[in-house]
Amino acid sequence: MAKTLGDLEQVEQELAELRNQLEQSFGVLDSLIKIQVQFEDLAQTYQKLKAHLDEVNASRKDVAQVQAAFNLRFAELEAFMKKLSNAGFDAEHFQKQTKLETEQNLLKTQMGSTQSSLRNLQRELQVMRRRLIIAILAACLVLPSLTILLLVALKR
Repeated sequence: MAKTLGDLEQVEQELAELRNQLEQSFGVLDSLIKIQVQFEDLAQTYQKLKAHLDEVNASRKDVAQVQAAFNLRFAELEAFMKKLSNAGFDAEHFQKQTKLETEQNLLKTQMGSTQSSLRNLQRELQVMRRRLIIAILAACLVLPSLTILLLVALKR
């Protein structure tokens, strides 16, 4: 019986050890589950990072195209400026020319306005001449009648 009691204690001790090991195994499993979740999060982060990297690469291509277009346009402008410089044009001359063109456009506008006013005055003058002619004709028609009336009135 003592042997059975000793065997029973040994079995209880082994069960306690197995329970302890089982609890440790559950802790390890929990840790593995957390690690798996972290890997899934890491995979999502990786996908987002990859998408952003694709966007950056596309933007780089766009920037490279814009840079190339800018360099080409800049070279064209440089060549144009050199051509102007060789032709004797400089910035001051260009500014003066621009100012003269602006003043010329202003004078054209003013001249058009003045011509319009002159046409209006000529029309008014024609109307006034016609009225004067009508007034003179009316006076010529009325004057003999008035002269006769005046003579008749004086005789009385």
